[in-house]
Amino acid sequence: MKQLLASLLLALFASLANGEEFVFHHENVLGTSAELRIHADSRSTANEVERRILAEVDRVARIVSTYDAGSEMRRWIAGELGTKVSPELFELLVRCDEFERLTGGAFNPRVGSASVLWKAASKEGRVPDDNQLQETALQCARAVWKLDASTRQAAILDSAAATLTFDAIAKGFIIDKATLAASKVRGVTGVVVNIGGDLRIAGKESQQVSISSPEDESKPIAVLALRDKAVATSGNYRRFFEIDGRQHSHILDPRSARPVDHSTSVSVIADTAAAADAAATALSVMSVDDSLKWCDAHEGYSCLILDSKGNLHRSRQWPANEKQPASEKQIEFPVSTLLAAADEWPREAKLNFAFELNKPDTDRYRRPYVAVWIEDADGLPVRTLILWLQEGRGARWHRDLKRWFKQDQVRQLVDGKKLIGTVSAATRAPGSYKAVWDGKDDQGKLVKQGKYTLYIEAAREHGTYQLASATVVVGTKKQEGTLRGNAEIKSAAFKYQP
Repeated sequence: MKQLLASLLLALFASLANGEEFVFHHENVLGTSAELRIHADSRSTANEVERRILAEVDRVARIVSTYDAGSEMRRWIAGELGTKVSPELFELLVRCDEFERLTGGAFNPRVGSASVLWKAASKEGRVPDDNQLQETALQCARAVWKLDASTRQAAILDSAAATLTFDAIAKGFIIDKATLAASKVRGVTGVVVNIGGDLRIAGKESQQVSISSPEDESKPIAVLALRDKAVATSGNYRRFFEIDGRQHSHILDPRSARPVDHSTSVSVIADTAAAADAAATALSVMSVDDSLKWCDAHEGYSCLILDSKGNLHRSRQWPANEKQPASEKQIEFPVSTLLAAADEWPREAKLNFAFELNKPDTDRYRRPYVAVWIEDADGLPVRTLILWLQEGRGARWHRDLKRWFKQDQVRQLVDGKKLIGTVSAATRAPGSYKAVWDGKDDQGKLVKQGKYTLYIEAAREHGTYQLASATVVVGTKKQEGTLRGNAEIKSAAFKYQP
């Protein structure tokens, strides 16, 4: 039910006075992608932090996951463990009770019953009737566990009725534990743990974070600087129930068992990832007005809401240092200029690009370094759409992206702008990515119509190097095409739409 990541370039930088920044990307972490940014005194320290983070993610997931049939959570729900549970599981259950109370029931793990109902309805091709919805809402309202703080015991009251989902808090809870484990390593000054768009920033470093646009992941709807905070984004733009040709939001109100669609995207800043995770889901359930009032009434929370009509709303505590994204700057041209610029990129035109990484024969794997960019007819770089690499003063891994690196040196001679960066967006499956070109170059200026080349380059440490390209003619005609797959890129396709 949570979705929040990273598939846009989330600009994330920090002062490196107290250490270098090392970046690690992994696929299939908690069913999505992970980005770890570690400020450390050496590469060996950063490697040790990476190892500890992933080990802690696995350890806590084995406790609280509802997807692992052998997890402590699943065995407890089935009534196999009695009432004595681990400190981590008890803590998670306490947090769930707290957030359910804080949000007036908008956050509720028992909403899993409603998810089961709508999944079945989607398969049957019919919307649940009022009786089914009312019965399910009553089921969501029943207590299914009882906690005893004095003995730290948790009793499951009715395992048969306990259709529970912890998707709205578990990922954030795991991120918090992993961040804590990382901060204990000597020689670390800052850590960012971003899993599927939920992220926690810890340490001395101030980080610049972008909130992804649901419509175009290459354009942030907000950019802000944060330190020792967590961010989570919940949205209905990647997952839904489709019934009879209509899409119904996967975000369900546990109080009515019905889908909610007041908001397209809700981003929350809080002190912990678990709090941001749970609040983002709860505010997605509430109306926009109620969400803003809730944030304003609860210290330590702030939110940015993109409503279903495309309007942005900020709570009063939303950071005042927010920057205006370049994509939000509107340039007005006189009519005479528009007429004279007929050879420019057609208004409203977009080039959509989607690709999927090949999955190695392992459950978890490091993502290869990838660059996706545009070159003009003269072979000059125009726009970098995606750039994933390993950055650190001691190891410039982006040189492994041979063509992109060579072309970027040419570009930097012109505008002097560096493009090293990272996003908070809604969660998606690992390995699948999208990018959009809006016709602007790296300086934000519209390009001319004509012939361009779309490149995707991939290089894996101790692995293969791959380069694929396709020619795109920018003009008034629609164009679609594919790029040949290879050892790193399973498939890639583009669609130019005037």
